Amino acid sequence: MTFSTATLRVLSFLLLLITPPSPPRAVRFSALQPTADFLHLWCSTWKVSLSTSKSVVSYFSLDPRETNGKAQPTTYFGPEKVSFESTPPLLGVTLDCQLTFGPHTDQLKKKISGRLKVLRSLSGRSWGPISVITQVTLLYLCSILYLIVCIILAGIHR
Repeated sequence: MTFSTATLRVLSFLLLLITPPSPPRAVRFSALQPTADFLHLWCSTWKVSLSTSKSVVSYFSLDPRETNGKAQPTTYFGPEKVSFESTPPLLGVTLDCQLTFGPHTDQLKKKISGRLKVLRSLSGRSWGPISVITQVTLLYLCSILYLIVCIILAGIHR
């Protein structure tokens, strides 16, 4: 039985969230390995294969001594070490160590700026049939509006 990468990322992300945030960092790090061992045992029991090359370990904390990759837990999935990533993608959203979604909003801003340049170049022009211009404009506007709403919602949570 195989699962998609996104499903397994969500499963492993949820299992790692079980670790309580209140103990000191050394205690939290030591609690990660038993969770990974439990996940490895579950996968072995149910004959599910996980790819450690596609899996990453991330650490989320509000402590400034532990942010931006300063705290990097060492976690093994079976015999293989799982690499650390400070800004992992999860279901299309780029997370960061403090869960502020800053890297994700930066990516959205870059994506929007390119599309807005196309719309700016189309504005004030009178070429081609109206239906073509309308279709191009609606295509770009719908995707841009979706991204703008995401940025606004991310800004509200900051």
